[in-house]
Amino acid sequence: MKTSILSHPLRVTAVVMALLLGIFDFLSHSALSTLGLTAIGGIFIFSGFIDASSGVIPNAYMLAAAVIALGMQLAINGFLGGLIRFLVIALIWTFFALVMVRKKIGGGDLKMIGVTWLVLALFPVVYALTLFMLWPITLGVIVGYLRFRRVRHLRAGLAIASSAIITWTVGLMILK
Repeated sequence: MKTSILSHPLRVTAVVMALLLGIFDFLSHSALSTLGLTAIGGIFIFSGFIDASSGVIPNAYMLAAAVIALGMQLAINGFLGGLIRFLVIALIWTFFALVMVRKKIGGGDLKMIGVTWLVLALFPVVYALTLFMLWPITLGVIVGYLRFRRVRHLRAGLAIASSAIITWTVGLMILK
């Protein structure tokens, strides 16, 4: 039996995860990181819903999320440290995007992946590297589950958003 992703429990899970991310971050970290992560999580969830219904992740939303991530990088890691992390992730993402374009992955999905990586780079280096390994595993489990459920017209935006939020939350729990 085929189901639509909009009627799937992943939608509810994603919204709950975004709210839990904000609440957990508020209880354990600064107001700046709480505001930034909650805003990016909300942008991701909203973009995922738009992707699920229309197949498009708006560039303006991903740009806003990237600007918030850059601002957080500069505030948390200092100007030079934040700029270096941002540029390193941007270079790695550019190479990744060039390879993935040949595999017909959508541009919005690639941009969401890039912003996910920018946020993962906020964490201390050892934690960030661990989370960079956890994130694709989480994404693979979510996409695998959706494939198993035979979701019709699988659009990855909501899966990418959910896996990013889960990974960020795990990172915050590790740091606590």
